[in-house]
Amino acid sequence: MDLCPLAAEWGTVADWAMVVAASLAAVATVGAIVVALRASHTEHVRTLKLRDDEWARADARRSERAAVWAHTLNQELFRAKSDLDIVKQQAKQMAGVLGSLDALKFLQAEARLGAHLPLLRRRAGQLDDFPPATAAKLLNALSSWDRADALLTALILHDETPVAVARHVAAGVLAQLGLLAELIGNLHEELFELASTLEFVHRVTAEEIQADYQARRDAALEDLLAGSLP
Repeated sequence: MDLCPLAAEWGTVADWAMVVAASLAAVATVGAIVVALRASHTEHVRTLKLRDDEWARADARRSERAAVWAHTLNQELFRAKSDLDIVKQQAKQMAGVLGSLDALKFLQAEARLGAHLPLLRRRAGQLDDFPPATAAKLLNALSSWDRADALLTALILHDETPVAVARHVAAGVLAQLGLLAELIGNLHEELFELASTLEFVHRVTAEEIQADYQARRDAALEDLLAGSLP
């Protein structure tokens, strides 16, 4: 048999063909894995974006709820404080004219603290939308308000109460009411800032509100004197 050095050895060719085929299959497998990994990564990124978007929407809804309730509770607290300030001032004037005992009786009859803050009472267990510090201050204001109400309600006043005792008690009650008014006043600015994202909310000072109330009351009094109101 003659040997031909350039003749193909079919066994070797077949072996190499198998190697090439296996290599191509491996490349195809790796390519498929890469594509799958890219698709998985893309889906993972998309899932994270959907999650982040949902969290952002939830935060926006929470902020909107907090702003609405901040405005509502701020209005309620401010009205309660205004009523308290008026009664407290009248009691001080009465104490100077009629004595501390009559001033205490007036406070007991007119303050009616328990009738105030109905919205805050109903909302007290649902303040999760507020920052923790603001929620704590709101609950503290409500607690202080109820303590002042309990203090007034528990007073047992007699005409025979010594003047010195009545004066001491009146001073303590007025001091407690003053602290309560100060606590609510400090909350006003904080709640206003939370509500400031609402388009219809604008800054109004306590003096402006009081002046508006005084003007309306004076106008109503003039109408009564003129007989235009029953």
